[in-house]
Amino acid sequence: MAEFIIKAGDVIATAGRSINKMWIIKSGRVRVEGAGGSYELGPGDVVGICEVFLEVHFLTYVAIEDTETYMYPIVGAEAIGSILKSNVEIARMFIRSCIRQITKLIYAYRTEQVRCNAIYDSLKACYNIYLNLAEYVGVELKRNQGIEELEAYTNNEEPDYWLSGYYEGLNRLYAGENYKLLIAEPDVSVGMLRKGCLDARKSVLLMGDRYQFIKKCLNYYFLEEEGGLFSKLLAVFERFQADANIKNNFLNKMNIIVYEAAKFPMNSSGSLGARIKQCAEELKRLRNNTSIQEDEVQENSEPDFMEELYESLDTILDFAEIVGAERRLFRINIGKLNSLSDKNAIDDETMALKRDITAEFYQIYSEVFFKSLEKEIPPAVRMFLYFGYIDENLAGKKHTKTLYNLSEELKTNDPSVSGVYTFYDWLLAIYRGEKKPCRNEFDVDFSDYVRELKNAKKITPQEAETLLEDGEAKVNYELDNIFKTANKITFGRVSTFCPVFIEGNILKEVKDCIVKVGNIRRNLDVVKSVDYSAFYRETLALSDGDVMAREHIHIEKIPDFILLPNAGVRGIMWQEIEGKVRITPGRMFISVLHMEDLQNTIIRMTGEFRWELCKRVQGARWNDVTDPSLTSLYCDYVQFYRKNSNLSPEMKEKVKLSLQRCRNSFKEMFVQDYITYILYEGNGSPRLNKVARQILFEFCPPDAEGIERLSKNPTYMELIKQKQFKLEQKLQRYEGLERKCLKETGSIPESLKKEINFIKGIV
Repeated sequence: MAEFIIKAGDVIATAGRSINKMWIIKSGRVRVEGAGGSYELGPGDVVGICEVFLEVHFLTYVAIEDTETYMYPIVGAEAIGSILKSNVEIARMFIRSCIRQITKLIYAYRTEQVRCNAIYDSLKACYNIYLNLAEYVGVELKRNQGIEELEAYTNNEEPDYWLSGYYEGLNRLYAGENYKLLIAEPDVSVGMLRKGCLDARKSVLLMGDRYQFIKKCLNYYFLEEEGGLFSKLLAVFERFQADANIKNNFLNKMNIIVYEAAKFPMNSSGSLGARIKQCAEELKRLRNNTSIQEDEVQENSEPDFMEELYESLDTILDFAEIVGAERRLFRINIGKLNSLSDKNAIDDETMALKRDITAEFYQIYSEVFFKSLEKEIPPAVRMFLYFGYIDENLAGKKHTKTLYNLSEELKTNDPSVSGVYTFYDWLLAIYRGEKKPCRNEFDVDFSDYVRELKNAKKITPQEAETLLEDGEAKVNYELDNIFKTANKITFGRVSTFCPVFIEGNILKEVKDCIVKVGNIRRNLDVVKSVDYSAFYRETLALSDGDVMAREHIHIEKIPDFILLPNAGVRGIMWQEIEGKVRITPGRMFISVLHMEDLQNTIIRMTGEFRWELCKRVQGARWNDVTDPSLTSLYCDYVQFYRKNSNLSPEMKEKVKLSLQRCRNSFKEMFVQDYITYILYEGNGSPRLNKVARQILFEFCPPDAEGIERLSKNPTYMELIKQKQFKLEQKLQRYEGLERKCLKETGSIPESLKKEINFIKGIV
């Protein structure tokens, strides 16, 4: 080991070069650069530890300031083993630095995916604006085939979602007092570093692949064909006659991609980087020229909301009647969080602070909810309940204003009609007895919980009956057993989770990621246009007389959507039915500020819902192929694909790779196929193999319009022919019932009419 001082700006190691050294940072800072991103290292971190078991560097390291280091020569894997055996503290330092760096890479991958989607969506939106307005304002329309054919970025090789939690847990173990038990086994340490190197390389390679897609989008927007789409939009804007508000909205659409592009690493001296800067300046000039009038209108018409939200934290604590040491501690912790330069850091101190704030936040949320039953809710408190907003400084003035406006809009929603609940509305529905509490992560619902208490003789039978009707007890069950888990899962970035609204967690414009009732309904319509029976349940028509009493009919039960108070990237299908009754709505949790593509999230949740509902209906025979069902036939297809004569060798290899990507999970593989089916197959673009397509087409069929749309496509002709044959068999029976009802009663039950239309795919 030798001590070295590396000057600011010096390159320590370069991607592509062979690995022969590692450096422990004693003081100073180092920037780590990889494909599509960068992060910083500080004292206690190890340069090269994420590559030490590989042959060459895949990252580049540059000293940000004069940096003191200890250098270790590396001559092979044996050298690492000897270092880990010789010094317990060095081994601990190596592993913790590796864990911190992997966590940063995975976090960067997750967050940059949101920006990638924003750039793609903005490119498509701006191109549509150009198509709609060019000829209208007298500009020659020049179509771009590349943009028209460009599809959203997808990669089935993305890092597993559980990795963040895995490495966060390892970090806690090695930071704790019992780390020596792990360090005592050098082979364990070597294994962790080997896995860490592979996970780090995979994340960087995936970011590099996505970065190339982003550059392709940016080239279309800024460079291709005489200045790209940006220049064409400018030409349209210059001739576009409208008031200042509309023109500013036009510029805002153009600016989204410029704003997001500036966050990606670009060579400023290169043509693309220089062009982005040039376009940003041009937009700034245009915005200044067109926004003066709009600003004057807003200044005269908008209330001084910041004055109303001044010292929001005190307003919330006063409302909850939090006093004494509990109040002081929470204020101190929020102050510490406010003072952090990097609020998403994963060092021990920051993570411990967030854990303390998280525990306090949930306690305060509970107090605020029950006080809201007695008091009028001020704006700051409503923002806290809807978004996790706690402090105007943490949220930033711009986001505070947006949240204020959105909270006023959300409170007008009637969830009993829309089926979309803010989490506060959901708790109110539970308190009033309109909804039952959800099952917890161990599949135990509130009635099961009360039964367990009674069986354990912790409460009497009389107390159990009272507890089952106690609104406060049901709300507390929801808060303690579901809210904490679901809130963290939907946030998506486990290692940096904190339920408080923080400006740094917002990866796109808040108004663009708010989940509204209309957005959910539109995306559900996309699903139902391909899989019209997705949310239908089979039941008996008991209310329509003797003729229909034994007949099965289908009724639609759209799931309840619960919007959790965070800015996240995931949605989860929490439960497929309410309690034990099969004709009740499912429940889906999603962030109220959802920064991923909402359509893909809803399709994924619907696929999960399809799978779980089929398992629920089939019971123990859910994978028994002698009782054909969606799950049994799909499991049979995946389990025995090697023997399937309908699959070519190439297709069998694709199935094998898909199964590996899905970690041998039949459910996850089905969900991936379901997403493909909805997005592509339903629009006549074959992507699935013959067997998977046949299963999905049989159990998730398109409606009558979809069948008509696909009927001229040779790929679907045989499937449609088979479906029409089965349809005619079903219709023959129900049309016979129709004639019988007319003969006996002179009328046709409404349930029978609806069932016939359901069979025909007219819904």
